[in-house]
Formats: sequence, structure tokens, C-alpha cells
Amino acid sequence: MIRVGIIGYGYMGQLHKKKIVQSGQARVVAILDKEQRRREEGLSDGYHVYSEKQLETFFKETMDLVIVATKIEERAYYATQAMTAGFHVLCEKPVAMNMKELEEIIAISDKTGKKFTVHQPRRFDRDYLILKEVIDSHVIGDVHTIESRVHGERGILFGWRGREKSGGGLLNDWGTHLIDQYLQLFPEEKVIRIECRLRSILVEDVEDYVELNLTFSNNVYAKIVLTTFALCEMPRWFALGNRGTLRLDDMTGENGSIVRLKTEVDVEELSKRGSVAPSLTLAPLDNLYKEKIPLPNEGDTTMCFWNSLIAALKGEGEFLVKTEDTIRQMKILEAARLSSETNQSVDVNI
Repeated sequence: MIRVGIIGYGYMGQLHKKKIVQSGQARVVAILDKEQRRREEGLSDGYHVYSEKQLETFFKETMDLVIVATKIEERAYYATQAMTAGFHVLCEKPVAMNMKELEEIIAISDKTGKKFTVHQPRRFDRDYLILKEVIDSHVIGDVHTIESRVHGERGILFGWRGREKSGGGLLNDWGTHLIDQYLQLFPEEKVIRIECRLRSILVEDVEDYVELNLTFSNNVYAKIVLTTFALCEMPRWFALGNRGTLRLDDMTGENGSIVRLKTEVDVEELSKRGSVAPSLTLAPLDNLYKEKIPLPNEGDTTMCFWNSLIAALKGEGEFLVKTEDTIRQMKILEAARLSSETNQSVDVNI
């Protein structure tokens, strides 16, 4: 049984607790939190509880893993302290405020020999896995453009997520997940250009609207749009290939469509077909030439990240999120902010 300590017992800390219980292969032994009410919740859940002033005592617990689920400005400190004390660390994303802090974390990991990994469970979201399968299998041909959108309706970022000094903002909160998904789609390709627009619409201190465009070295154009306030729906994913189109409406992976040209249809032949539409160029295609195919079924993926993590802690596999992944994400975050500040695209090699 893997023994786990949690630093930061707020929303994410308690979500980790639920996954640990659900795994049946790990258990929480202790939590540390600044707030009295969070410590009381931990005590009620049956764990040893500690305040921030009791960090050394917390580290005397017998633990195989320490989870850092604090606000971003505190993550580098607690991660380095935990590894120095002799524990492997799973950290919430993004792991640090900037590249300098990340480099310090990596240096301590190398020095102590303790593993440092990051919570990126959205690599196993059903909608994302469907997208990945469609791209990898060339069901819609060679994909050239992908749009990824996550929209809220309440126009709010809760708690520290709405404070700049704590590392808040929608780019850090959700952008890190969506950037990671794109990097996993094309692991052998470099990001060569970044364009970003960050805006504060309803949340004063941080951006609550993100528009981020990544161009990969294989000429795939990958777009991310995040907002806390949109009252009309757009698809979660929209991907264009040279033989078809994928639309996924939401994160369930159950709603959407794949439409492609039939195998025997030659694209060049389509231009010879007559049209009665007002626009010859943009006229709709007769259903005779296209087909709708079922969405792949990815099954239950809710515990995939945790099963992989526990296997790695037992020495039965590698940690899923590598240091190189985290470095790339941080470089993209910093380049995105530079692009937004200068109102210019940024050429990179990430």
C-alpha cells in the first residue's frame, strides 16, 4: 500500500484524496494546510494533520509520496523541501511561477535522487483520447488545423486563481492542461511559433480570456481558446484534415461526429461537380461523396493517471510526466505571456 501525504487540502488536495481512496492501492496518512478549517476536515477524514509551522514534523511521517496541491507561488518551496526530506513528489500544474523556480526544483530532484512528477490527468480525458486516435489513425487524413476550447459561464476564478501574485489566471489554471495535450499529440514535433492574446474581461487581477495559437514544425496549427464567460456553446474540439473533419461537442466523448470523404472519392473530382449554391467555391458537398463514421469508444479512463503513478512508485513502470514535458510547458507559458505583452508572434524552437 502506497502511503501519501498531502500539502494543501483545498479543492485539489481533496480531489487527490478521493482518487487515492478510489485506487485501492494507496492511502493518505497525513495532510498539511495553513487553514484551520482544512485541518479540521483532514482530522474528520481520519488523517494526521499539521499546520505550516509543523513542516518538519509532517516530514517525520512514513510516506512514499508527497502531493503538493498549494497555490502556485508556494509549490516550488514545498516540492524542494519534500524532496530534500527524502520523498518523491507529485505536484499540481503548473509547478512553479517561472522557469527559474522550475530549474531549482529539477536541481533538487537530481541532487536527492527523488522523483518529481506533475499531475496531468487530462492526457486521459475521453474526448482527448478520441481526438488522438483519429489523428494517429488518419481517419480524416492528414490533420492541419485543430481547435481546442473550454468555456465557463459564471465569469469567475475562485480563490487564489483570481490573484496574480499567487500565480492565478486562466492560462496557468487551464492553459497548462491544454498545452500538454497538444504536446502529447505531436511528441516528435517542435513548437516553432506562438501567438497569444490574454485579456481581463470580468476578473480584474488576472486574465480570464486566453487565445493561444501554436504552430508545430509539421505545419499543424493548434488553437486554444479559454474563457470564464461564454453563454453560447462551441465544440470542445474541431479538427480539419485533408479527407474529413472531427467535431467533439464536450468532454464526455459521446457527442460529436466524424465526417469524411468516402474511400473511393478523389478530391480532385469534387471540383468538377456542378453546384446550384450561391457560392461555387463554398458550396456544400452532396452526401453521396461523404460518410459519417462512429466515434471511437475509449471506455473508462478515470483512474488511468493514478494507476500509472502507483505502478511507477512500485517500480513497475516509469513516471508518466517527464521533466522534459514540464520544461516545454513552462517555456510555452512564458513565450505566450511575452507574445501577449508585445502583441506580436514569437518564433521559438520548443
